[in-house]
Amino acid sequence: MAESKIPLAAIVGPTASGKTSLAVAVCKALGGEAVSCDSMQIYKGMDIATAKPTKAEMQRVPHHLIGFLDPSEPFSVADYCTLASEAIRDIHSRGRQAVLVGGTGLYYSSLVDNIEFLPEKSDIAYREFLKGRAEREGAQALLDELAEIDPKAASELHPNNLGRVIRALELYHTTGKTKSFQNEESKKTPSPFDLRAVCLDAHDRQVLYDRINLRVELMLQAGLVDEAKAFFAEPLGRTAKQAIGYKELYPYFAGERTLDECVEQLKMQTRRYAKRQLTWFRRDERIKFLYIDDYDTPDGTGVRDYIHVVDLALGHIKAVEKVLGGTGCYTYNLGTGKGYSVLDVVRAYEKACGKKIKCVYAPRRPGDIATCYSDPSKAKKELGWEATRGIDEMCEDSWRWQVNNPEGY
Repeated sequence: MAESKIPLAAIVGPTASGKTSLAVAVCKALGGEAVSCDSMQIYKGMDIATAKPTKAEMQRVPHHLIGFLDPSEPFSVADYCTLASEAIRDIHSRGRQAVLVGGTGLYYSSLVDNIEFLPEKSDIAYREFLKGRAEREGAQALLDELAEIDPKAASELHPNNLGRVIRALELYHTTGKTKSFQNEESKKTPSPFDLRAVCLDAHDRQVLYDRINLRVELMLQAGLVDEAKAFFAEPLGRTAKQAIGYKELYPYFAGERTLDECVEQLKMQTRRYAKRQLTWFRRDERIKFLYIDDYDTPDGTGVRDYIHVVDLALGHIKAVEKVLGGTGCYTYNLGTGKGYSVLDVVRAYEKACGKKIKCVYAPRRPGDIATCYSDPSKAKKELGWEATRGIDEMCEDSWRWQVNNPEGY
Protein backbone atom coordinates (compact mmCIF):
# COMPACT_ATOMS: atom_id res chain seq x y z
CA MET A 1 0.00 0.00 0.00
CA ALA A 2 1.37 3.38 -1.00
CA GLU A 3 2.44 5.64 1.85
CA SER A 4 0.08 8.57 2.33
CA LYS A 5 1.53 11.95 1.54
CA ILE A 6 2.37 14.53 4.19
CA PRO A 7 0.21 17.68 4.10
CA LEU A 8 2.43 20.70 3.47
CA ALA A 9 1.32 24.33 3.32
CA ALA A 10 3.71 26.78 1.67
CA ILE A 11 3.77 30.57 1.74
CA VAL A 12 6.31 31.93 -0.72
CA GLY A 13 6.93 35.19 -2.53
CA PRO A 14 9.24 38.17 -2.88
CA THR A 15 11.01 39.89 -0.04
CA ALA A 16 8.96 42.37 2.01
CA SER A 17 5.62 40.94 0.84
CA GLY A 18 4.48 39.90 4.33
CA LYS A 19 5.22 36.16 4.23
CA THR A 20 6.28 35.87 7.87
CA SER A 21 3.27 37.62 9.39
CA LEU A 22 0.90 35.57 7.24
CA ALA A 23 2.72 32.35 8.14
CA VAL A 24 2.42 33.13 11.85
CA ALA A 25 -1.32 33.75 11.43
CA VAL A 26 -1.75 30.51 9.47
CA CYS A 27 0.23 28.52 12.03
CA LYS A 28 -1.90 29.91 14.85
CA ALA A 29 -5.09 29.04 12.97
CA LEU A 30 -4.01 25.51 11.96
CA GLY A 31 -1.94 24.55 14.98
CA GLY A 32 1.15 24.61 12.83
CA GLU A 33 4.88 25.23 12.92
CA ALA A 34 6.90 27.29 10.46
CA VAL A 35 9.78 25.84 8.45
CA SER A 36 12.01 28.48 6.91
CA CYS A 37 12.67 28.37 3.18
CA ASP A 38 15.25 31.16 3.18
CA SER A 39 18.87 30.51 2.22
CA MET A 40 20.22 33.29 4.45
CA GLN A 41 18.07 33.10 7.59
CA ILE A 42 19.85 29.85 8.45
CA TYR A 43 22.92 31.80 9.62
CA LYS A 44 23.65 33.00 13.13
CA GLY A 45 24.01 36.74 13.63
CA MET A 46 22.63 37.66 10.19
CA ASP A 47 19.40 38.89 11.74
CA ILE A 48 18.61 42.34 10.37
CA ALA A 49 19.75 41.97 6.76
CA THR A 50 17.87 38.68 6.30
CA ALA A 51 14.70 39.98 8.01
CA LYS A 52 14.46 37.05 10.37
CA PRO A 53 11.20 36.60 12.26
CA THR A 54 11.08 38.78 15.37
CA LYS A 55 11.40 37.29 18.86
CA ALA A 56 7.69 37.93 19.36
CA GLU A 57 6.82 36.05 16.17
CA MET A 58 9.05 33.13 17.12
CA GLN A 59 7.46 32.99 20.56
CA ARG A 60 3.97 32.85 19.05
CA VAL A 61 4.71 29.79 16.90
CA PRO A 62 7.68 27.40 16.66
CA HIS A 63 10.11 28.15 13.83
CA HIS A 64 12.57 25.72 12.29
CA LEU A 65 15.85 26.23 10.38
CA ILE A 66 16.44 29.77 11.68
CA GLY A 67 19.89 30.93 12.84
CA PHE A 68 21.52 27.55 13.43
CA LEU A 69 24.65 27.75 11.24
CA ASP A 70 27.84 29.77 11.50
CA PRO A 71 28.18 32.21 8.55
CA SER A 72 31.63 30.88 7.75
CA GLU A 73 30.23 27.45 6.91
CA PRO A 74 29.01 26.50 3.42
CA PHE A 75 25.49 25.16 3.00
CA SER A 76 24.06 23.49 -0.09
CA VAL A 77 20.58 22.99 -1.47
CA ALA A 78 20.95 19.30 -0.72
CA ASP A 79 21.78 20.13 2.91
CA TYR A 80 18.65 22.25 3.13
CA CYS A 81 16.37 19.60 1.64
CA THR A 82 17.63 17.01 4.11
CA LEU A 83 17.06 19.23 7.15
CA ALA A 84 13.76 20.68 5.95
CA SER A 85 12.36 17.24 5.12
CA GLU A 86 13.35 15.99 8.57
CA ALA A 87 11.68 18.98 10.23
CA ILE A 88 8.46 18.56 8.23
CA ARG A 89 8.27 14.84 9.00
CA ASP A 90 8.86 15.52 12.69
CA ILE A 91 6.12 18.18 12.78
CA HIS A 92 3.71 15.82 11.01
CA SER A 93 4.53 12.95 13.39
CA ARG A 94 3.42 15.13 16.30
CA GLY A 95 0.06 15.82 14.68
CA ARG A 96 0.97 19.39 13.73
CA GLN A 97 0.79 21.22 10.39
CA ALA A 98 4.07 22.17 8.72
CA VAL A 99 4.01 25.60 7.04
CA LEU A 100 6.91 26.26 4.67
CA VAL A 101 7.68 29.97 4.45
CA GLY A 102 10.31 31.89 2.52
CA GLY A 103 11.45 33.27 -0.79
CA THR A 104 14.37 31.11 -1.92
CA GLY A 105 12.92 29.55 -5.06
CA LEU A 106 15.61 26.91 -5.53
CA TYR A 107 15.16 25.65 -1.98
CA TYR A 108 11.38 25.54 -2.38
CA SER A 109 11.36 23.69 -5.71
CA SER A 110 14.07 21.24 -4.70
CA LEU A 111 12.22 20.34 -1.52
CA VAL A 112 8.63 20.06 -2.74
CA ASP A 113 9.65 18.20 -5.93
CA ASN A 114 11.86 15.81 -3.96
CA ILE A 115 14.90 16.48 -6.12
CA GLU A 116 17.61 13.84 -5.80
CA PHE A 117 20.99 15.49 -5.92
CA LEU A 118 23.29 13.46 -8.11
CA PRO A 119 27.04 13.38 -7.45
CA GLU A 120 28.66 16.34 -9.17
CA LYS A 121 32.11 16.71 -10.62
CA SER A 122 33.96 19.98 -10.69
CA ASP A 123 36.77 21.40 -12.78
CA ILE A 124 38.07 24.54 -11.13
CA ALA A 125 40.50 25.30 -13.96
CA TYR A 126 37.70 25.14 -16.54
CA ARG A 127 35.49 27.28 -14.31
CA GLU A 128 38.18 29.96 -14.13
CA PHE A 129 38.60 29.73 -17.90
CA LEU A 130 34.88 30.46 -18.34
CA LYS A 131 35.07 33.40 -15.94
CA GLY A 132 37.90 34.82 -18.01
CA ARG A 133 35.87 34.42 -21.17
CA ALA A 134 32.96 36.21 -19.54
CA GLU A 135 35.22 39.16 -18.71
CA ARG A 136 36.56 39.32 -22.27
CA GLU A 137 33.47 38.43 -24.30
CA GLY A 138 30.60 39.18 -21.93
CA ALA A 139 28.19 36.90 -20.08
CA GLN A 140 25.86 36.73 -23.09
CA ALA A 141 28.50 34.83 -25.06
CA LEU A 142 28.50 32.06 -22.46
CA LEU A 143 24.71 31.97 -22.35
CA ASP A 144 24.65 31.66 -26.16
CA GLU A 145 27.03 28.72 -25.95
CA LEU A 146 24.84 27.08 -23.31
CA ALA A 147 21.79 27.59 -25.56
CA GLU A 148 23.43 25.41 -28.22
CA ILE A 149 24.16 22.66 -25.69
CA ASP A 150 21.12 22.89 -23.41
CA PRO A 151 18.38 25.17 -24.82
CA LYS A 152 15.97 24.49 -21.95
CA ALA A 153 18.43 25.46 -19.21
CA ALA A 154 19.57 28.51 -21.17
CA SER A 155 15.99 29.75 -21.59
CA GLU A 156 15.56 29.77 -17.80
CA LEU A 157 18.71 31.78 -17.11
CA HIS A 158 19.68 35.43 -17.48
CA PRO A 159 23.18 36.64 -18.43
CA ASN A 160 23.32 38.40 -15.04
CA ASN A 161 23.12 34.99 -13.37
CA LEU A 162 26.63 34.22 -14.54
CA GLY A 163 27.36 31.73 -11.76
CA ARG A 164 24.61 29.36 -12.85
CA VAL A 165 25.48 29.75 -16.53
CA ILE A 166 29.07 28.78 -15.77
CA ARG A 167 27.95 25.88 -13.56
CA ALA A 168 25.73 24.49 -16.34
CA LEU A 169 28.60 24.65 -18.83
CA GLU A 170 30.99 23.12 -16.30
CA LEU A 171 28.53 20.30 -15.61
CA TYR A 172 28.34 19.41 -19.30
CA HIS A 173 32.12 19.67 -19.62
CA THR A 174 32.77 17.27 -16.75
CA THR A 175 29.92 14.76 -17.20
CA GLY A 176 28.86 15.01 -20.84
CA LYS A 177 25.27 15.44 -19.61
CA THR A 178 23.23 18.63 -19.70
CA LYS A 179 21.75 20.33 -16.66
CA SER A 180 18.24 19.73 -18.02
CA PHE A 181 18.90 16.00 -18.37
CA GLN A 182 20.18 15.76 -14.81
CA ASN A 183 17.21 17.75 -13.54
CA GLU A 184 14.78 15.30 -15.16
CA GLU A 185 16.71 12.34 -13.78
CA SER A 186 16.56 13.86 -10.30
CA LYS A 187 12.73 14.10 -10.37
CA LYS A 188 11.98 10.42 -10.87
CA THR A 189 11.06 9.85 -7.22
CA PRO A 190 7.57 11.23 -6.46
CA SER A 191 7.25 13.98 -3.89
CA PRO A 192 6.19 12.82 -0.40
CA PHE A 193 4.19 16.01 0.14
CA ASP A 194 0.57 16.93 -0.48
CA LEU A 195 1.31 20.55 -1.34
CA ARG A 196 -0.90 23.63 -1.00
CA ALA A 197 1.09 26.75 -1.91
CA VAL A 198 0.39 30.46 -2.19
CA CYS A 199 2.66 33.23 -3.42
CA LEU A 200 2.24 36.80 -2.20
CA ASP A 201 2.37 39.45 -4.91
CA ALA A 202 0.99 42.91 -5.72
CA HIS A 203 -1.08 43.98 -8.72
CA ASP A 204 0.70 47.32 -8.59
CA ARG A 205 4.45 46.62 -8.65
CA GLN A 206 5.10 50.02 -7.04
CA VAL A 207 3.29 48.80 -3.93
CA LEU A 208 5.86 46.04 -3.54
CA TYR A 209 8.76 48.38 -4.33
CA ASP A 210 7.53 50.87 -1.72
CA ARG A 211 7.44 48.07 0.84
CA ILE A 212 10.99 47.08 -0.08
CA ASN A 213 12.25 50.65 0.24
CA LEU A 214 10.55 50.95 3.61
CA ARG A 215 11.99 47.59 4.71
CA VAL A 216 15.50 48.89 3.99
CA GLU A 217 14.84 52.09 5.98
CA LEU A 218 13.55 50.08 8.93
CA MET A 219 16.60 47.81 8.73
CA LEU A 220 18.86 50.83 8.93
CA GLN A 221 16.97 52.06 11.99
CA ALA A 222 17.34 48.60 13.55
CA GLY A 223 21.15 48.66 13.19
CA LEU A 224 21.93 47.20 9.77
CA VAL A 225 25.09 49.30 9.35
CA ASP A 226 26.63 47.92 12.55
CA GLU A 227 25.63 44.37 11.66
CA ALA A 228 27.19 44.71 8.19
CA LYS A 229 30.33 46.32 9.62
CA ALA A 230 30.90 43.29 11.85
CA PHE A 231 30.91 41.00 8.81
CA PHE A 232 33.05 43.46 6.84
CA ALA A 233 35.80 42.91 9.40
CA GLU A 234 35.20 39.16 9.46
CA PRO A 235 34.32 38.03 5.92
CA LEU A 236 31.42 35.65 5.38
CA GLY A 237 31.68 32.14 3.99
CA ARG A 238 31.13 31.27 0.34
CA THR A 239 27.36 30.85 0.68
CA ALA A 240 26.57 33.53 3.26
CA LYS A 241 28.45 36.25 1.39
CA GLN A 242 25.74 36.17 -1.28
CA ALA A 243 23.29 37.79 1.16
CA ILE A 244 21.82 41.11 0.04
CA GLY A 245 22.30 43.78 2.68
CA TYR A 246 25.99 43.50 3.49
CA LYS A 247 28.04 43.67 0.31
CA GLU A 248 26.11 46.75 -0.82
CA LEU A 249 27.38 48.62 2.26
CA TYR A 250 31.01 47.51 2.00
CA PRO A 251 32.00 50.42 -0.33
CA TYR A 252 30.85 52.77 2.45
CA PHE A 253 33.10 51.06 4.99
CA ALA A 254 35.98 51.20 2.50
CA GLY A 255 35.47 54.94 2.00
CA GLU A 256 34.60 54.49 -1.66
CA ARG A 257 30.95 55.67 -1.52
CA THR A 258 28.67 57.63 0.76
CA LEU A 259 26.16 55.82 2.94
CA ASP A 260 23.25 57.30 0.97
CA GLU A 261 24.70 55.96 -2.29
CA CYS A 262 25.11 52.51 -0.80
CA VAL A 263 21.59 52.54 0.61
CA GLU A 264 20.15 53.38 -2.80
CA GLN A 265 22.17 50.53 -4.28
CA LEU A 266 20.81 48.21 -1.61
CA LYS A 267 17.23 49.21 -2.40
CA MET A 268 17.79 48.69 -6.11
CA GLN A 269 19.39 45.26 -5.66
CA THR A 270 16.58 44.18 -3.35
CA ARG A 271 13.95 45.26 -5.88
CA ARG A 272 15.77 43.30 -8.59
CA TYR A 273 15.92 40.27 -6.34
CA ALA A 274 12.17 40.50 -5.71
CA LYS A 275 11.57 40.50 -9.45
CA ARG A 276 13.69 37.35 -9.84
CA GLN A 277 11.79 35.68 -7.01
CA LEU A 278 8.45 36.32 -8.67
CA THR A 279 9.75 35.05 -12.01
CA TRP A 280 10.76 31.80 -10.33
CA PHE A 281 7.48 31.20 -8.53
CA ARG A 282 5.32 32.05 -11.54
CA ARG A 283 6.75 28.99 -13.29
CA ASP A 284 5.08 26.70 -10.75
CA GLU A 285 1.48 26.10 -11.83
CA ARG A 286 0.60 24.61 -8.45
CA ILE A 287 1.01 27.96 -6.73
CA LYS A 288 -2.00 30.19 -6.18
CA PHE A 289 -1.28 33.91 -6.08
CA LEU A 290 -2.54 36.05 -3.23
CA TYR A 291 -2.31 39.80 -3.76
CA ILE A 292 -1.38 42.09 -0.90
CA ASP A 293 -3.17 44.96 -2.63
CA ASP A 294 -6.16 42.79 -3.45
CA TYR A 295 -9.09 45.00 -2.52
CA ASP A 296 -11.25 45.79 -5.53
CA THR A 297 -10.55 49.49 -5.17
CA PRO A 298 -8.60 51.98 -7.30
CA ASP A 299 -5.37 51.58 -5.31
CA GLY A 300 -5.94 48.18 -3.71
CA THR A 301 -6.50 49.48 -0.17
CA GLY A 302 -9.75 49.56 1.82
CA VAL A 303 -12.15 52.45 1.24
CA ARG A 304 -13.98 53.95 4.21
CA ASP A 305 -15.98 57.08 5.10
CA TYR A 306 -14.10 59.81 6.95
CA ILE A 307 -15.70 62.98 8.27
CA HIS A 308 -14.37 66.27 9.62
CA VAL A 309 -15.09 66.67 13.34
CA VAL A 310 -16.73 70.08 12.74
CA ASP A 311 -19.10 68.62 10.13
CA LEU A 312 -19.89 65.83 12.57
CA ALA A 313 -20.62 68.29 15.37
CA LEU A 314 -22.88 70.38 13.15
CA GLY A 315 -24.74 67.23 12.16
CA HIS A 316 -25.38 66.35 15.79
CA ILE A 317 -26.66 69.86 16.48
CA LYS A 318 -29.09 69.53 13.58
CA ALA A 319 -30.26 66.16 14.96
CA VAL A 320 -30.81 67.62 18.44
CA GLU A 321 -32.81 70.48 16.97
CA LYS A 322 -34.94 67.93 15.11
CA VAL A 323 -35.70 66.01 18.32
CA LEU A 324 -36.46 69.17 20.33
CA GLY A 325 -38.95 70.24 17.71
CA GLY A 326 -41.14 67.17 18.02
CA THR A 327 -41.34 63.54 19.07
CA GLY A 328 -40.25 60.25 17.55
CA CYS A 329 -37.15 58.19 16.86
CA TYR A 330 -34.95 59.03 13.90
CA THR A 331 -31.89 57.49 12.29
CA TYR A 332 -29.52 59.49 10.12
CA ASN A 333 -26.19 58.72 8.48
CA LEU A 334 -23.63 61.46 9.03
CA GLY A 335 -20.89 61.14 6.45
CA THR A 336 -19.49 62.65 3.31
CA GLY A 337 -21.15 60.14 1.04
CA LYS A 338 -17.76 59.63 -0.55
CA GLY A 339 -15.29 56.88 0.26
CA TYR A 340 -11.59 57.54 0.76
CA SER A 341 -8.95 54.80 0.58
CA VAL A 342 -6.26 54.29 3.17
CA LEU A 343 -3.72 55.64 0.71
CA ASP A 344 -5.92 58.68 0.08
CA VAL A 345 -5.64 59.48 3.79
CA VAL A 346 -1.89 58.87 3.82
CA ARG A 347 -1.35 61.19 0.84
CA ALA A 348 -3.57 63.87 2.39
CA TYR A 349 -1.51 63.76 5.58
CA GLU A 350 1.71 63.90 3.56
CA LYS A 351 0.36 67.02 1.87
CA ALA A 352 -0.65 68.51 5.23
CA CYS A 353 2.64 67.90 7.04
CA GLY A 354 5.00 68.20 4.07
CA LYS A 355 6.68 64.90 4.87
CA LYS A 356 6.83 61.43 3.36
CA ILE A 357 4.92 58.97 5.54
CA LYS A 358 6.26 55.43 5.81
CA CYS A 359 3.62 52.74 5.38
CA VAL A 360 3.53 49.04 6.11
CA TYR A 361 1.19 46.89 4.04
CA ALA A 362 -0.29 43.92 5.88
CA PRO A 363 -2.82 41.19 5.07
CA ARG A 364 -6.44 42.26 5.42
CA ARG A 365 -8.20 41.55 8.70
CA PRO A 366 -10.68 38.64 8.73
CA GLY A 367 -14.09 39.83 7.59
CA ASP A 368 -12.91 43.13 6.12
CA ILE A 369 -14.80 44.33 3.07
CA ALA A 370 -13.27 46.45 0.34
CA THR A 371 -15.56 49.49 0.43
CA CYS A 372 -17.88 50.94 3.06
CA TYR A 373 -19.24 54.48 3.29
CA SER A 374 -22.52 56.16 4.21
CA ASP A 375 -25.45 57.53 2.26
CA PRO A 376 -26.19 60.89 3.98
CA SER A 377 -29.03 61.90 1.63
CA LYS A 378 -31.70 61.52 4.36
CA ALA A 379 -29.80 63.90 6.67
CA LYS A 380 -29.59 66.46 3.88
CA LYS A 381 -33.28 66.15 3.05
CA GLU A 382 -34.72 66.18 6.59
CA LEU A 383 -32.09 68.06 8.59
CA GLY A 384 -30.73 70.37 5.98
CA TRP A 385 -27.27 69.08 6.90
CA GLU A 386 -24.43 68.24 4.52
CA ALA A 387 -20.70 67.65 5.08
CA THR A 388 -18.72 70.41 3.35
CA ARG A 389 -15.12 69.54 4.23
CA GLY A 390 -13.09 67.02 2.24
CA ILE A 391 -10.20 64.75 3.15
CA ASP A 392 -7.56 67.46 2.62
CA GLU A 393 -9.24 69.80 5.13
CA MET A 394 -9.72 66.93 7.58
CA CYS A 395 -6.02 66.08 7.55
CA GLU A 396 -4.84 69.70 7.51
CA ASP A 397 -6.90 70.60 10.59
CA SER A 398 -6.05 67.36 12.35
CA TRP A 399 -2.34 67.90 11.75
CA ARG A 400 -2.50 71.56 12.78
CA TRP A 401 -4.22 70.68 16.05
CA GLN A 402 -1.67 67.95 16.82
CA VAL A 403 1.27 70.29 16.15
CA ASN A 404 -0.25 72.98 18.38
CA ASN A 405 -1.20 70.48 21.09
CA PRO A 406 1.58 67.86 21.20
CA GLU A 407 0.58 66.75 24.69
CA GLY A 408 -3.11 66.49 23.83
CA TYR A 409 -5.84 68.38 25.65
